[in-house]
Amino acid sequence: MATERAFHIVMQGKGGVGKSTVSRFLAEFLSDRGALPACFDLDAVNPSFSAVKALEVAASDIMNGDLIDPRKFDGVVDAVLETEGDVVVDCGASTFNPMLAYIDEIDLFTVLGSEGFDVHLHTVIAGGADLQDTTQGFATLAKRFGTAAQLVVWLNPKNGAIEMGGKPFEQWPVTRDNHEHLKGFVSLPVLGSRTAAVDLTEMLSKGLTFNEAIDAKSPLPAMARHRLRRVRDTIFGDIETVLGTEAVPVIEAAE
Repeated sequence: MATERAFHIVMQGKGGVGKSTVSRFLAEFLSDRGALPACFDLDAVNPSFSAVKALEVAASDIMNGDLIDPRKFDGVVDAVLETEGDVVVDCGASTFNPMLAYIDEIDLFTVLGSEGFDVHLHTVIAGGADLQDTTQGFATLAKRFGTAAQLVVWLNPKNGAIEMGGKPFEQWPVTRDNHEHLKGFVSLPVLGSRTAAVDLTEMLSKGLTFNEAIDAKSPLPAMARHRLRRVRDTIFGDIETVLGTEAVPVIEAAE
């Protein structure tokens, strides 16, 4: 069946690494390029995605204790299948392992593919103290779902450089091992200016989209709007490249 719409799900087992930020950037990008996607926030512990009012995110607690509640999750899947356009789903860290098991159990990605969805699985690799845990999360997702979904990795250097043994992500063994499953990667910018970092933090904390923040009617100063416009263009340019690319180039390590 030819696919006319895309299903994007954001997953990572480590909390606080930017999954909701990825979801909101992705949803706004898709909105700018076509129509507002149907957005779902499945993180009942920290529902940051649904705090962005302009994206009209539907929040849903799909858990029953430590397990996925099948009826609640079925309701989300039914809502996804009823959409005519793209979908963005943000999953919380607390749901990571139950979601892995349940997606396997119901063969979700195959079901969505048969219904005409182009399935993308997004995950985050974060720098600093989160590097090892998020790398393991990526490896787990690639092993479980690499053949059923197109993997997109978001590199978030906010808390430290994303390198291992002095090598960038493209040259890591786990990247090479899963190269055939990678759709691409998006590098979130290192905000060299403290001012730009403050601007972005303020935008995120207020639940604003880039478009709202840089609008002439925005309460932000003119230079803040200018800086945020540049950040947006950088991120959206990377997303544009990835979603239109068949495979990610892997840089060969020097002999």
